[in-house]
Formats: sequence, structure tokens, C-alpha cells
Amino acid sequence: MEGNPGALRLLVVDDDPDAAFTLQALLELAPGAPATDMTQVTTFEEGLARATGGGFDVLVFDHRLGGRTGLELIEACGAHGVTAPIIVLTGRGDEQVAVQAMKSGAVDYLVKHRLTPEHLVTSLRHAAERAERARLTRQGEDLQRASEEHLRHVAQASSDTSWVIDLTTGVTRVSEAFRRVFGYGLDEIPAGAAWWAERVHQDDRERVTTSFRGLAGGQTATWNEEYRLRRADGTWAHVLDRAYLVRDAAGRPVRAVGTLMDQTGRVRREEELRQAQKMEAIGQLAGGVAHDFNNLLTAIIGYSELLAEQVAPGAQRRAVEAIRQAGQRAAALTHQLLAFSRKQVLQPEVLDVGQVVAGMNDMLRRLISEDIEVVVDLAPGLGRVRADRAQLEQVVLNLAVNARDAMPRGGRLTIATRAPAGEAPRVALVVTDTGEGMPPEVLERVFEPFFTTKAVGRGTGLGLSTVYGIVKQSGGDVQVRSAPGAGTTFELTFPAVEAEVVEGGQRPATTPTPGGRETILVVEDEEAVRQLVREVLSARGYDVLEASRGDEAVELAAQRRGRIDLLLSDVVMPGVNGRDLAERIAALEPGVRVLFMSGYSGDLVARADVEPWATVLEKPFTPDHLATAVRAALDQGKEAQGEPGPASPIARPRV
Repeated sequence: MEGNPGALRLLVVDDDPDAAFTLQALLELAPGAPATDMTQVTTFEEGLARATGGGFDVLVFDHRLGGRTGLELIEACGAHGVTAPIIVLTGRGDEQVAVQAMKSGAVDYLVKHRLTPEHLVTSLRHAAERAERARLTRQGEDLQRASEEHLRHVAQASSDTSWVIDLTTGVTRVSEAFRRVFGYGLDEIPAGAAWWAERVHQDDRERVTTSFRGLAGGQTATWNEEYRLRRADGTWAHVLDRAYLVRDAAGRPVRAVGTLMDQTGRVRREEELRQAQKMEAIGQLAGGVAHDFNNLLTAIIGYSELLAEQVAPGAQRRAVEAIRQAGQRAAALTHQLLAFSRKQVLQPEVLDVGQVVAGMNDMLRRLISEDIEVVVDLAPGLGRVRADRAQLEQVVLNLAVNARDAMPRGGRLTIATRAPAGEAPRVALVVTDTGEGMPPEVLERVFEPFFTTKAVGRGTGLGLSTVYGIVKQSGGDVQVRSAPGAGTTFELTFPAVEAEVVEGGQRPATTPTPGGRETILVVEDEEAVRQLVREVLSARGYDVLEASRGDEAVELAAQRRGRIDLLLSDVVMPGVNGRDLAERIAALEPGVRVLFMSGYSGDLVARADVEPWATVLEKPFTPDHLATAVRAALDQGKEAQGEPGPASPIARPRV
């Protein structure tokens, strides 16, 4: 009897072949009886096989099945996990058999010769309702298991740890993520909060434990703290810990439930951003100070040299020489500040970093004491970089000196080159020492200008800040790794370029004449510098015109009838910057040569768009340097006479 959709599916196990027919006849006599599909088998074995195969809503077992009983079949079905409700049929009304059937798991017990249509329908409906409740219960349990499994997988994939602490017993349970993130086994956590408190950083411990006692005591309903937690390997994790309080029916605190999130990566990124912002702010300050000092030092050094030429040898000459030397030392400091702030004038060229290091080998070995082993490990076939050779040599020198000072009792200094992994081709210069290393509080300040751990008089604190500025201005990056007793490693990376190294690596030297008869327009807003330039150039035979502002210079050039051969101008001035002034003067005086002066160089020169096509004379300069640069700019113009020039009459390559 099959094929009736929606019908109640019955399996009848009875050795009487007419049992299913009798049951169906009774159902047809009952008003409102459910539609049924009945399947009958006559043996114990067939009944067990069909019951365990599933597909039936209700099972009806005869009490007598040959040499076996329906009660045995109930037990066998239970052993095989059959969940369908079972009704027991018997030919005689034996109360003891009925009790045994109900104890075995049957839902009803029917006596055949007393069975009425109404009684059968009631029993089947009761069994069907029980089956439906059981199905819904199993479905709910399946959904709950699936949900718990899903949550377990989510918890395993997450870096967040969930935890629960029983406030009455102190028993703490944590999720699997706690072992994965912090390294502690789940069986290592004893009852009570003492184990956790011992692993909170001592600087955070009092604050965090005090606030947690407020939650555990019921004074607050929620808890939220950021602190440092020691991992199993001894390192510190920055964590965000949040919890809420669970109370019992009487309002007493019984549990705290929370999540512990590892925030170490975020905290590190924020610290790196703050450090970068701090370094940028210090750089802006250092660059501004260096700019003003360079103007003053230009006058101090320049006039001291002029005065030294006029004073006879003796005490006064020595005093003037002392002034000049002090000015030069001050100029060296401002040059280092400009390097840190990335505002120095560079002369970049295509370089092989390995060749630069190899060329310094003899000098480095003379610089480093004999109890320090110097190892140079240069990887072959690396790309080229674009940098200023002298500045790159300064970087290597500063790092070598820093390593030497970190190894007072000897050690090993390794200078290596390699190609770091990454999408963009780069070249790395790695300098490693086996010295004393640095604690975290020193490491985070290592590139700050004037910061030093050396004794007074042993250094200015500008060596590593100079390294930082040179590398950054060259488009590179610098990373440092160090720990007390573990030495220090500086890794500098530069973008690789597809170009060949210029043979010799140096620009050809020029031999300028000491003076001339040309006309030079000097534009400088710093009066002391302007007067010095006028005196130096006038003394060498030049016809000097001067202006303190760009608009004043333009007016002077417009009114002058004679030719202006060279514009000598500061880069950054009130009103009109050097580039704009040069364009306006060139419109009035085609073919004019341009020489810029700058005490702020670097990014301001680039921002003013002058460095790519004009010569830049860096302040502070000496009278001889000034005269040499002026003569070179004028002679370059004469060499270009009669040759096709660039689109702009003032556009010339740097010398």
C-alpha cells in the first residue's frame, strides 16, 4: 500500500497476513480517520530490516512473532537507533504485557479483539503527533549542533579570545584562540584571577585589576580596558579586553563573560605613524633652523675669510681664523640638520652600491679598531640605485662608526648587500654589529637629531639622523632591529633603476678663472649675504647690480639698457620665488644665465622647480666657492654660444 502523498506511513509487523487489512478496514469505519499507507511484513527479521531502513511514521508490532516477541523487536529497533513511535498489538488483554511494552518504549498498547475504529484512530494520531514532536526536536538539535559548529569554526579562525570566569568558584574557561594567539595551553589556567594578573604588565596591573574588581563586585555592569599581556614566549601583546556581568535571579554577580582582542598590530602601526609624524615635525624645525643659520653663517664665514686676507699674521689673524673655523664647524652641523630634514642639495647619479662599499674598504678598516672583525659580503648581480655618491659614503661611514662605538670590547661588523623580496626591485644595504644592542626606549629615538647615549663630548647625536635623512631623500627606507645583548642591524633599501653606472662615478672638474667683466644681477633678501656677494664679485671685476626682492629685480632689469649676463638669486624669497623671477628676467634678457643660492635646498628647491635645470649654490659658501660657481655658470654660457639651445633660454643642465 504505497503512493498516497501526505498519508501516514505505517509499518505493520504481524505473522497474521490479514492484520494490515483488518486495521485498514477499521480506519475506513472511523469518521475523519487520517489517510494511511500500510506496509506489512510477517517475520521478526523482515520487521527489523524495514524499521531500520526508515521511511515510516508509525510502527505497529504484534506481541507474538513466531518464536520472538514484539518487545524484543522494540529493543532491537532501539539498539539500531530507530526513532519512529511504536504501537504494540496483542491478542489478549494482559496488563503485565502492557506495562512491559510501555517500559520498552512503546507509545501505546492495543488489544485486537477490543479494538474499535475510534480507539485505533486516537492511538495513531497520538503516535503521529509524538513522531512530529520528535522530528522537530531532532531538527532543532541538528540546527543547534550546526550553529555550535559554526561558532566553533568562527572562534578558531578569529584572533579574538572569548572567556568566562565563574565569580563564585574562580574557574576560568577560554576559547581555543587563547592558545593560538598567546601560546598558553588551555589546561594551564588555574582557578582565580591571580594567574591572569601576574601576566599583566606591571605598569598596567594596578589600573586593570582595580577596574576588574569593580566589575566582579557588581559596581559596574561592563568592563573595558587596554593593557599589555605577556605571551607564553615572554613577548608583550597589546590587548583590548571587554566584558559584561551576569547576575543570578537574586541580582548577585555570578559570571563575567568577555572577549580578549590582540591589538598589537594596530598599536604598532599607530606608533609607527606617530614616530613618522614626530620625525617629520622635527625635520621641519631642523630645516627651518638650518636655513636661518646658513644665511648667518654665509656672512660669518665669508667676511672672516675676507678679513683674514687683510690682516697681517699674528694674534689678530689667529682670532679671525678661529672665527672662520667655528663658522665652518657650525656649517657642518647645519649640513647634518639639512640631511636629516631632507633639505640638502644632492647630486644623484647611477651607482652600484657594492662598488661604493668596496671602494671604502681600506678607509673602513683604518677607521675600525683591530679587535673588530670587518666582514664585507657583497651579493653579485644587484640592480643599480640613483643616489649622491658622497652622501651614500657618508651613510656607510656613520653606520660603521656607530657600530664601532657599540663594540667597545670588540666584535664583528658585517656590511652586506642583497636583493630583498618584494614586487618592486630594490637594493638593500645591511650593516650588522655584534655589540651591546639597544633597549626599546632607545630604539624608538635612535634617529632623532641630538639624541645620543654616548658620554658628553663623544658625539653630537647627528650621525644616525643624518643617515635617516640621506636615505629618505634618496627615495629609500631604513629599518633597525636591536635588543640588549643581541647587537644591532640597520637595513637600508633603495629603489633599483635600469641604467648603467657612469664610468669613474665622478663629474669632470672645471677650472674657472678667478674673475671677469660681465654684469651680474644679485637678488637676495638677507642683507648681510647680499652685501658679501656684492663685495666678493666686485673685487673680482664684475659689474654687480643688486636687489632685495624679486619685483625690484624685474624693475631694475627692465630699466637697464646694458646686457645682464648672469642672474644670481636666492630660491625662496618674499613675493616671487627664484624660478618665477628667472622666467621673468629671461623674458627681458634672452640668453641670461642663472645661478641659484639656497640655504634651504632639498625639497624647497624641488618644489620651486629649479634643481633639474639650473645650478644651485648651497649656503653657507666661501668667497672662493662663490667666485668659482659664478665663473663656471658664465663660462658654460659662452661654451653654448652658437649651438642650438633648449626651448627656454635659461634652461641649462646643472654643473
